[in-house]
Amino acid sequence: LLMKHIEAPGPHGSENRKYVFGLAFHLFAQTEVLNDLLPWEYNDQSSAIVKQLRHLLQERIARTSLKDKELEKLLDEVVNDWVCDYGRDCKACYVGSNFAPRVGLVGVRAFRQAGIWEEVVERSSAALMRRLSVDEEMIRKTKMNQVDGLACALIDTSYRDCPVVFVTEAFRALFGSVADIGLARNMRFMYPNGGRINGLVNGEEIKRIETFCETPSGN
Repeated sequence: LLMKHIEAPGPHGSENRKYVFGLAFHLFAQTEVLNDLLPWEYNDQSSAIVKQLRHLLQERIARTSLKDKELEKLLDEVVNDWVCDYGRDCKACYVGSNFAPRVGLVGVRAFRQAGIWEEVVERSSAALMRRLSVDEEMIRKTKMNQVDGLACALIDTSYRDCPVVFVTEAFRALFGSVADIGLARNMRFMYPNGGRINGLVNGEEIKRIETFCETPSGN
């Protein structure tokens, strides 16, 4: 709820009165992650968490107009930053021992609504065939999102922490329920528990993935 103090004539043309103009916006896509971080009971911890969110909003709202899309984008960004910066004490932000908060809920919804999976596969087909030595039939199955296609996870690097916004049916068949747990999270949700084990298993790949996600061009 965004509020602004204004002065306007009274209801019967009398002297000006002071009003508070309120504009309400729903964060439907962010409801789940807000519920993750905000406990139902009011205590010192929940009070501190809300104050942190309010502070972030106050910092950025002054630079934003009251256009729907701009406000929606601002609120999504603020909630994501808030989760990344202050969610490390929240169990719901972890998968095993790996910090992987759900910062991509908006991205998951946007990709689903766009319906561009086939286009994404088409644009990637040449690289997939060259690097994985797969044939056109496998590309077709992947494009149609068949369970015998390639096991793929799509990451949106325009969001903070590079969340997964889509997984194929083949990915779901390979990894089971963890595929749904990982939606809207960074691929860290797949890391082995324990930093030492993760380092031994993935080695330099960890740094390569992190560098890739930090590169604006995504190359």
